[in-house]
Amino acid sequence: MTGPAAAWGPEGHAVIALIAQSRISPATQRALSSLIGQTTLDQFASCADQLRDGKAPFVCPGIGQLSPDRTTSAWHFINIPVSDDPSASNLAPYCTRTASQFNRTDSNKDCVVGQIGSQLKTLSDASAAAPARRMALMFLVHFVGDAHQPLHCAERNLPDGRSDYGGNEEAVTLNGSAMKLHYVWDDLIETRSQAQDTDVKALARRLIHDIAGRDVRGWIGGNMAADAAMESFSIAKNTIYPAYDADGGVMSQDYQAKMQPIVYQRLEMAGVRLGAMLDQALGGGASSPADSQKRRAASSMPAPRVPRDLLLQAANLRR
Repeated sequence: MTGPAAAWGPEGHAVIALIAQSRISPATQRALSSLIGQTTLDQFASCADQLRDGKAPFVCPGIGQLSPDRTTSAWHFINIPVSDDPSASNLAPYCTRTASQFNRTDSNKDCVVGQIGSQLKTLSDASAAAPARRMALMFLVHFVGDAHQPLHCAERNLPDGRSDYGGNEEAVTLNGSAMKLHYVWDDLIETRSQAQDTDVKALARRLIHDIAGRDVRGWIGGNMAADAAMESFSIAKNTIYPAYDADGGVMSQDYQAKMQPIVYQRLEMAGVRLGAMLDQALGGGASSPADSQKRRAASSMPAPRVPRDLLLQAANLRR
């Protein structure tokens, strides 16, 4: 298997963390301060990737010194074959499948959906040791982002029968450069010519402003991790893979420009949900009666499918 790619890259994970930080309640912020001091969520949003991929011990801001651990690789994914028709209430077999692909044994937890639930539980436990809660926070901030990257929640078989591991084995030529489909999606926050100059805080402010004008109640409540995985799977199955096949793997900045609305909405949804999970774990729920009413309304809504506007934005790529 090709080495797994990091969902969204550091910039995307930082944007998600900044969106979440802008939405948490004062009580949640106080609880965070007691755990990580003045460190902000974006400062350690990519430490889980460094933990998985690093070759030497490193200091994760606000968390502490960590040593590389490749056994966490499965935790970043849930590999659902695009030939299947899964449901949010029955993802356990795909968690087991993902665990086995990475030679893991704790099949109920060894995938991104299972890990979000597990880390959220640890973070919520006020009696747990502070170092364990800090690690849970680090993982939660990162894994919520991973679950919203479509190619972290889908896979398909190559002609020889092997898995493509979410596009990690699908060859792409982008603006004349050879890479993998998964990597293209990790780099879609801006066009490649702009990627080195991405202003993370400016992009986060832009998306926060966009969220402020939208009704996002349907994004929170229920099993947000499973909902995110199902949305990601649907985008991969119905948009990303068909567009890849239609283009024969040859892509340009036009492809990126057309896909960016999907990327931006996935970042927004991840940030909103991460903020809600942090409030759930650390803030005792909403910070005001009005917020409580909104959250109760959201939790009574059916589990959201892929937002219609997100699908419409990508419809012109399906040929």
